[in-house]
Amino acid sequence: MSKNYLIVGASSGIGEACVKLLSSKGFQVLATTRDPSKAEHLAQLPNVKVIKLDILNYEDVQKTCDQLKKDYQIVYSNAGLGMTVPIELETMEEIRKLYELDFFATVNVIKQFITYFKEKKQGLFMVSSSLASVVAITLQSAYGSAKRALNSFCESLYYELKP
Repeated sequence: MSKNYLIVGASSGIGEACVKLLSSKGFQVLATTRDPSKAEHLAQLPNVKVIKLDILNYEDVQKTCDQLKKDYQIVYSNAGLGMTVPIELETMEEIRKLYELDFFATVNVIKQFITYFKEKKQGLFMVSSSLASVVAITLQSAYGSAKRALNSFCESLYYELKP
């Protein structure tokens, strides 16, 4: 079976670069983005399909992933929000949004595939983290802590899913 990649958060940066690299190597890639018009250039690449997916809409994520999980063996969750601001200037609403996108929404995407991957005894999850998750960086207390939470989740998940 060929490996098919689902890349969540593919319209720019690392996600975009991954789509281009995987396409150039002949892999099938489904690139997701909140705004597909920002990824039209990726849809022109061979073996790439671009779809709209707002990972903050949990119902949409569940429906989309239910349709996709049989076709994709590798899930790379790259969607996220960076924040470099003194903590006293960040509102609780901004911090919650950052955690929702950088941690909870990523966990939700992974959860959609776990049972299927376990049944098939195959599948790979990858996430984008940050140096700020390991080393405290000035002005990134909220961002770094959200990424640290994601790292801990992934490490625990590794042991849960380890054969």
